[in-house]
Amino acid sequence: MRHTPDADGAPAPKSLTSRRTVLSALLTLVALALAASSPVAKAATLYTMTGRGFGHGVGMSQYGAHGYAKHNWKFRRILTHYYSGTTVTAVGGTTVRVLVRDGASRITLVSSARLTLYDETTHRRRFVPAGHVAVTRPSVSKLRVVNATTGRTVSEFTGPLRISANGTPIRMITANANGESRLRYRGYFRLMLRGGAVRAIDQLTTEHYLRGVVPAEMPASWHMEALKVQAVAARSYALAKRRSGGDFDLYATTASQYYGAIDAERARTNSAITGTSGLVLKYGGAVIAAYFHSTSGGKTEDIQKVWGGSALAWAKSVSDPYDNVSPYHSWRPARYTPTRLDAALGSYVKGKLTGLTITATGTSPRVRTLRVSGSAGVSWVTGSAVRTRMRLRSTWFAFRSMSIVSTTTVVPYGRTIAIIGRVRAAPLPNAVGNRIIAFKARRTGATRWVTYRVNTNSVGDVRRLIRPGAGTTYQFALGTAISPALLIRVRALVSLRPSTATPGVGQKVVLSGAVSPNHAGKRVTVKWYSSAGWKSYSLRRLNASSQYSTSFTPGQKGTFYFCTVFPSDTSHLGGVSAVRKVVVK
Repeated sequence: MRHTPDADGAPAPKSLTSRRTVLSALLTLVALALAASSPVAKAATLYTMTGRGFGHGVGMSQYGAHGYAKHNWKFRRILTHYYSGTTVTAVGGTTVRVLVRDGASRITLVSSARLTLYDETTHRRRFVPAGHVAVTRPSVSKLRVVNATTGRTVSEFTGPLRISANGTPIRMITANANGESRLRYRGYFRLMLRGGAVRAIDQLTTEHYLRGVVPAEMPASWHMEALKVQAVAARSYALAKRRSGGDFDLYATTASQYYGAIDAERARTNSAITGTSGLVLKYGGAVIAAYFHSTSGGKTEDIQKVWGGSALAWAKSVSDPYDNVSPYHSWRPARYTPTRLDAALGSYVKGKLTGLTITATGTSPRVRTLRVSGSAGVSWVTGSAVRTRMRLRSTWFAFRSMSIVSTTTVVPYGRTIAIIGRVRAAPLPNAVGNRIIAFKARRTGATRWVTYRVNTNSVGDVRRLIRPGAGTTYQFALGTAISPALLIRVRALVSLRPSTATPGVGQKVVLSGAVSPNHAGKRVTVKWYSSAGWKSYSLRRLNASSQYSTSFTPGQKGTFYFCTVFPSDTSHLGGVSAVRKVVVK
């Protein structure tokens, strides 16, 4: 006897009566249930780093000086603001000896004027016509000068050898200590043998030296009062940092101050140097090493909290509000996953990174020490070491971590779940307790976030109950710090009900159900179980109320199994109804 076809024309299901067949159906039911189960969520964390400034933070902020000048402060007022208790005083004409190259096998010089060669040991003097000369080391104790134009040896000298051009600049073809070649220099050169190689020193007036320093340290286009500040600070630093004894006073590199010689000179900085000629900063009658840096971030730092040692009254922390003209006044937030931050900190992390705590700061507050917690132990690191390792602009930095987790990442429609957030901060562990933070939600496909205000507890944790209607991404935020985004997917609910569970042979059975939320117009598949597995029985379209129905008329006694499947779409995961058993008597 045949079963009556359903409305789609598919053959009606046959009954399942054997023990093995029923067991197989039940196992398939278990598989369907596992497919619909919800995965357990794992906590995800994101570290946000913020920071301020560029440089060590001691003394004058160059951008800050520029900002003060823009607010009509004169250079003397700016200087005494940054260098507390100092006076701006004039000193007499001075000279400096600048090491421009060391360890050379050959130094080549050229001038448009006649060169004078003077041996400071033997007092012997020689002259060379305008052109090139090359100085080499023919022996362990002699300097040989060759007329590079003619190729003839001029003479050999004991040295130090002074080479001048009667006030005309001399060009050094050989690369200097900064790797720059063919630069022109004022003053005169002193060449000597040191360590079996030729050492070249430029000896010139301090004012001429500054012409090659100030434009290399501060853009010549900046406010004239700021350029004057830089000129006085650079002059003070140079005179205070002159080495006692030895062949030279200063390095041409940033080990002292960057010196770019004549090629670095600019008319506006030359004017600022002339306008402050001989002026230096003194404290207690002594010229100070007027430290300076690019950007303070809003506050400079006490010298002893940067480099240790004793406090200096003139090098203490001061406010610097007009430093905000700097692009480095406040950094753009940088975000790190735990894995990426672990890699950035490298050997400072023992095991895997579990947390950061800034344990000591300066006045500004730049970081002095940091505790790096790892799964295998703790490391204590200085702020300077972290700055170097992570290539940060300064030691004024802070971390804030935000975590997010839920009890599951897939929730049946209409079910409530909890989302838990955790906020931790360095350097202030308690600064995130009892705070109002943002809880943001954005439905899949939407472009805008909906934001709610939630309160953390005393240690920075928060718990929020949600009942999402569709797939939604959630995130916590506090200031510039954010947690990772957490996507909660919603599984559609599918129901299936037979009009009777125990019909007689030939009695029509209506199989009906619904999908929640409403998916009117979408299709569901009613399936039945045969000895070959689950087979499609009827494809139905949901009506305006998101309901469907189909029917079958059994032609024999037996047990029949049905379920309904709804496929996933962009907003919801698909769902499977409970398996319904129909026993025909």
